[in-house]
Amino acid sequence: MLLSILHNIMLPINYYFSHLFFSVTHINLNKKIGRKMANNFTALTHATGCTILAGRYLQNKTESNYNTLTAFSSGYFIYDLIYLTKYWESKPLNYAYLYHHFASLYLMHQNPIIFKGAHILFFGELSNIPTYLVYYYQKQPNKQKIVKKLKYLQFLLYTFIRIPIIGKILEDVYYNSKETGNYLPLIVGSPVFLMGLIWSKKLFNKL
Repeated sequence: MLLSILHNIMLPINYYFSHLFFSVTHINLNKKIGRKMANNFTALTHATGCTILAGRYLQNKTESNYNTLTAFSSGYFIYDLIYLTKYWESKPLNYAYLYHHFASLYLMHQNPIIFKGAHILFFGELSNIPTYLVYYYQKQPNKQKIVKKLKYLQFLLYTFIRIPIIGKILEDVYYNSKETGNYLPLIVGSPVFLMGLIWSKKLFNKL
């Protein structure tokens, strides 16, 4: 009883400090490299940390490891939702980000064994890492050769993960949903797969 109460108290606190970490990271970077690049490196910090934490959970599936992962990523998605709202531009990409973040927040708080939240976070954020490097080098002078190589890496890694790997994970989620009778996580997560297909095509067009 006492442990359950302490757990319920600590989770929101962990989420708050995670959000604070990403907000402070952005503020400090913004002073040195500007708002958009600061947001880029804040996102890279999350993608790297999330990949490590999700990988740790997949190696050792404890409740503590999963709570650490969800607190870390929830703090980031809350930070980025606030950032998007503050600097809102009405364009399709930003609407996609909004959906992605809300869907991610929902999915990571479902049963990770049944609905594969850690798997999706691990592979999803791993596939995003080259994107932040491409953005950085595109803003640097005389880095066209590096950008070209990174774009190929970005396309190959993103496409390989987002289509066959995420597709297989969603297939597993589908069969688990049939057993439990709960299809809502699958319905919420499936459009993220479709977004991966669309973005893969866009990345190919930019090669």
